Amino acid sequence: MSETDRRLKDELNANMAMRERMCLELLATQKDFTNVRPRLPKGGPDGGRDIEALYQQCRRVIGAVGFVNDAADSAEHRRSARKKFRDDLERFSFIPPDEHNRTPEVFVWFTNVGLTPAIIGELKKAAYGVKAALCEVFDRERLRIALDCNTGYAIRQRYLNIPLSEAEQSDFFAQWGDQLQEIMSRSFGDLESMTQRLHFLAESQFPIDQITLAAKLSSPIGDIASGNFLFQVMVMLNPHSDGLHSIVFGCGSEPIAEPLAEAHSSRECFPANTQRGYGFVSLLPETTQYDRFREILVAKNTDEEEQLLAAGESHGVLDLDRSFVVANYGSEPFFERFYPTCRLIDLHRSMVLFDCNAELADHIEEISLIANQYRVLQLRRGDWRIEPGAIERFKLPEKLKHL
Repeated sequence: MSETDRRLKDELNANMAMRERMCLELLATQKDFTNVRPRLPKGGPDGGRDIEALYQQCRRVIGAVGFVNDAADSAEHRRSARKKFRDDLERFSFIPPDEHNRTPEVFVWFTNVGLTPAIIGELKKAAYGVKAALCEVFDRERLRIALDCNTGYAIRQRYLNIPLSEAEQSDFFAQWGDQLQEIMSRSFGDLESMTQRLHFLAESQFPIDQITLAAKLSSPIGDIASGNFLFQVMVMLNPHSDGLHSIVFGCGSEPIAEPLAEAHSSRECFPANTQRGYGFVSLLPETTQYDRFREILVAKNTDEEEQLLAAGESHGVLDLDRSFVVANYGSEPFFERFYPTCRLIDLHRSMVLFDCNAELADHIEEISLIANQYRVLQLRRGDWRIEPGAIERFKLPEKLKHL
């Protein structure tokens, strides 16, 4: 007699709840049985219905459990099992349709008593006599077979306290190892994703030190309008951030001093061409950032009537061989912040508008907006529509007014 067979006889004596749960989990491992669930998971009168399920996704299944304490294959226990089966079957025949108007068609019965093929045949015949379309009888031997295979090892250990042998462990992981690895990987992936999100939500409350506008081009900048370009973005916050309503920043080429052909012939030297970056902000009067930065910004002789105040300017090398354009708006603190800024979370639901010269627009393949090293916007060709504009939309530094 196997250890599984022995424990099925008495391991769950008087523990009806555990018996029903074990049988429910075993039925769920059987082919064609789905949506397996307990009738009354917290106990109570169940009308002879311990388990409900579906057979082949459509036929309603009723399951009942008829275990006995210290089960043996004696004539007395077999008579008791047959009587319990007939009592449960009688209840099965009177079960009304469910909410989907499905009447019970399949009857499944579990017992820890060992039954002969003749007895099982007799029980099935009785079930078919009350118009059951299918009857399955799980006696102790059939339960043992289900528990001693790789789909039942975990159930056997949980309810009968039988550990897996080395051979069974090898069998189990050969069957389920890949699925377990996938579940674990997915779980760790979900955990990592959640951790990253929590990290982002925490950092989203910090002020933005730098916003970067980057455009990937289909050709080197020197092949586009001989290197002459303008590119800017306007970010309008909704709502304002302590008075900061919008940020406008961009870059453009200063007069080309060294055409691309000349640049190629003098590769050993530093490029002679330059580009200039610029930034402006719009502040609402009588607000926190307006009061803090107004004196600094107005001192730069900006046109305050338009409420667009100069907020930084940069100057750098322009390499005509590169196939990208990059502009920055910086408010990184050095003892204190010199220009207005907002938090990362304030960019949510903001409006973003891009402006550039027509020649550049035809060669842009991708646009990215990066704030505090987070890519907050990424657009690819086809995500935007090109509309005619006007140079007046650019508020350019003096060095870029030739464009």
